[in-house]
Amino acid sequence: MNLLNPILLLSCLAFSGHSQVLAFDRELWTTFANMNEITAIAEGDTHIYIGTTKGIRRYDRFADRWISPLTTLDGLPNNRVRDLAYNSETGDLWIDTFSGSVVWLTRLESISLFAENPPPPHPHISVPPVYLPFSYYLDAPNWIRGPKRSYAITDVHLDTWRILWLGTRGLGVGRADMRTEEMEFHRYGPLDENIDTMVRDGKTIWFGGSQSRSGPSRGISRFHLESGDWTYFESENSFEIFNVQVTSILPDSAFVWFGTHQGLMRYTRKTDQWLKYRVSRRRWGHVTALAKTQNRLWIGTLNGLAIFDQEADSIRTVGGSQRFTIRDLAIGAEYIWAGTDYGLFKCPLGDVTWGPAESESSILKMPVNGLLANRSGVWATLESPSALIYLPANGGDVQRHPFPEVSGDRHIGIAADSSAVWLATDMGGFRFDIRRKQFRRYSTADGLIGEQVNSVLLEGDYVWFGTTRGASRYQWKLDFFDSNH
Repeated sequence: MNLLNPILLLSCLAFSGHSQVLAFDRELWTTFANMNEITAIAEGDTHIYIGTTKGIRRYDRFADRWISPLTTLDGLPNNRVRDLAYNSETGDLWIDTFSGSVVWLTRLESISLFAENPPPPHPHISVPPVYLPFSYYLDAPNWIRGPKRSYAITDVHLDTWRILWLGTRGLGVGRADMRTEEMEFHRYGPLDENIDTMVRDGKTIWFGGSQSRSGPSRGISRFHLESGDWTYFESENSFEIFNVQVTSILPDSAFVWFGTHQGLMRYTRKTDQWLKYRVSRRRWGHVTALAKTQNRLWIGTLNGLAIFDQEADSIRTVGGSQRFTIRDLAIGAEYIWAGTDYGLFKCPLGDVTWGPAESESSILKMPVNGLLANRSGVWATLESPSALIYLPANGGDVQRHPFPEVSGDRHIGIAADSSAVWLATDMGGFRFDIRRKQFRRYSTADGLIGEQVNSVLLEGDYVWFGTTRGASRYQWKLDFFDSNH
């Protein structure tokens, strides 16, 4: 029998008294957090290291590209980095976080818990003359002024290749080749860390969110799956998305529709233009869900149902729906479904006549807080009695699976395929194995960036969890410790 080295065990125990380091399978979990508040910059032999409040970004100088960041998934005791320093003699990176100091062994691509005295920091320099992007200007020595916001300069470093690196609080890291003196800002992660909705759109994923503990909503983010780049649509540069809080996103061939706390927004792909449609808060409240049939865009709100008339370019209410709170909408094979505080309702595709879902069970009259429909049937979560239910498309009996984690009126995100149902809850992410009728929970101990999960997106072999602290991507098919694999 192999015994654990006693010296290693004692050292791990000693370190755990200072800050606990969890071990994760880096192949399974990836963190996508807002890494745009820069705290420190360090230059290595092959990489530039950018310390942020959500981990460490790495720029490969020879490949001229950004590579995967370092986070708690790699062994950092805390994602909030205070300082960085590179030891040119050993080739290792000293990292100081709010939960202690460690060393990144660059040759081994691993963390050492034995952090000696840090190497001397690079000398502080002033910002040399550079050309900033349009509408931004340097207010030396400590600020960058933008159209609507100002950003503090947190660190300045001129590397040995005559590349200037500029750390900011909120605008990411600036990079300028001093031969041209033109600076561009490199940002990473969703603008809003409190992610309420995610939608796959071709080779990209849209992220929408709302205000969090760190500040108000900043805008909408779009992640490009192949390149790993981020595109931002923010209040800084557009009046239509000022302080927007996004609850739902629905792409089609010509537009992308956004349900918000203030109404409906439309993004036109061809022209990159935004248009906002106000929804009276007094009459309908903010938008909670969107669904589109061939000729109608259905809009769920806190106080009823509305329809967007594309010919008239206007929104009208559905008579008699004002007393219903629409929690979610979903399109199935034959019907459009609505989850409400009065139960489950449906309307034939192409029609406008709504009615309660027929069933001998009264359970379909219970408040619904999550909904998903596909060709096989309808999955829904009930507020009380808390459960996950399944309504087969072939008219079979309603299946009920007790699930106390979905109690309350908060929206429950649902994604499903033929083998599993994925759920977003306040107590983490869950997977329901359809064949075994078993739930499995995923928490920060597994690799989630945040315990409170608002949304879930199934993308082939991956599942995305949108949390109050950013997004986590889980490659579930490679999980060796999963009993199903």
